[in-house]
Amino acid sequence: MNNLSKFEKYVLDNHKDDLHEIAEHGCSAGFSGLISYYETFKLYSQFADDLHEMLAEYLEDSGDNMPKSLIESPKDASIFQNWIVWFGVEEIAHRFVNDDSSYPDYRTKDNQPRHYRSKHYA
Repeated sequence: MNNLSKFEKYVLDNHKDDLHEIAEHGCSAGFSGLISYYETFKLYSQFADDLHEMLAEYLEDSGDNMPKSLIESPKDASIFQNWIVWFGVEEIAHRFVNDDSSYPDYRTKDNQPRHYRSKHYA
């Protein structure tokens, strides 16, 4: 596998079957292990470095600043932690679905990528 972060490996190992749905509907559609703040806090605690690195790369690549929805949110750490976990999962889902060269060890021959991107965290 090509330099996968621990978070990428976790998502691909635990949510591969959901990635098309996550890419289309976002994590807010409700996926096991990603629903409650308790669940996302545990993931944030375990993978914070990977998540912050993913966000920094995304912001650098896109030229964006922090999403307006986060800036306007109450200053509650749990909201940010939930958001960044969902952002990371959705970003991995989009890469998996939209780029057939992403995560080759997690693909099968009949897994053709579908092309869409939710605006959940935009």
